[in-house]
Amino acid sequence: MRVFILLVLGWMAASGCAAAEHRVTESRQAMGTLLEITAVAPTVARAHAALEAAFAEVDRLDGVLSNWRDSTELSRFNAAAGSGSVAISKDLECVFRQALEVFRGSAGAFDITLGAEILAQRRSAEQYLVVKPVASTCTGFFRKPGTGRRHGLPGRDALPPRLRVGPGRAALAAAGMAIDLGGIGKGYAVDRAREAMLQAGALAGFIDFGRSSIAGFGPQTWRVQARKLNGEPGEPIELRDASLSTSEAGGEGGAILDARTALPVPFARLATVRASSGAMADAWSTALVVLGRRGLARLSDSGLPHSAWLEDSAGLVRQDSAPAP
Repeated sequence: MRVFILLVLGWMAASGCAAAEHRVTESRQAMGTLLEITAVAPTVARAHAALEAAFAEVDRLDGVLSNWRDSTELSRFNAAAGSGSVAISKDLECVFRQALEVFRGSAGAFDITLGAEILAQRRSAEQYLVVKPVASTCTGFFRKPGTGRRHGLPGRDALPPRLRVGPGRAALAAAGMAIDLGGIGKGYAVDRAREAMLQAGALAGFIDFGRSSIAGFGPQTWRVQARKLNGEPGEPIELRDASLSTSEAGGEGGAILDARTALPVPFARLATVRASSGAMADAWSTALVVLGRRGLARLSDSGLPHSAWLEDSAGLVRQDSAPAP
């Protein structure tokens, strides 16, 4: 379940910022939730242009990544399940590859093939995703040289693949299978909206996508407030050129499925991940809720620079791959 628990406290301008900088905030409905964006730019007109560029990019991606309408690219891809490899856009390929990265790193705890029509049929971990060894051209996830390792999934190569991804093409193995991008789609949209704002002339910005996928960039340090599992305020979290995502199991309003069993996670857990990529933060916050504390070791092994907060019945634990920004 994506959790509405992060509230913007404010921002702290970096020393030496010009007095002529202007800050403009707007909010609109996007991808079924509220998207609020703040742009900081040299002029009010430039700030508005950055906002329009960001909203336009999210609207464009809604037509690619959503599966709520038959007309989107993802819905058309799902409809072609079982018919072999089909052409896909760079956006869809990038999201698939990022999802596959987390699938492998989490040993299948995060799995985008849990489409609505197949949830009831997923009762074991006997099917896994595989990806052809093609270099990715996606941006947003930067692995430090020499860090991380690939986790071998027992017998994975001998099992029928659910999803195959090649350059500009992908295939679902059988009719009736479906992709549901969930939070990673919003995280990817945050990443692309941030790029659009910078290209439009923004100096800094803050993107709040439904209070569960958040990004702050530029010389400013943006501060948000996290909620604890019991609903009380948690520690302030600072964002500077970083994204933040939070997921929860055992709370009200829904559940997170364990992709290996297709059953809801039965434990109360709250996971927050800060990373440079919104897509990766979203995917790993979901994986941590599924895996619990043992997921922290897998996140560390993934090589993704991050900070993570995981709360369960035993309390709150924090993990940093590097000193916090």
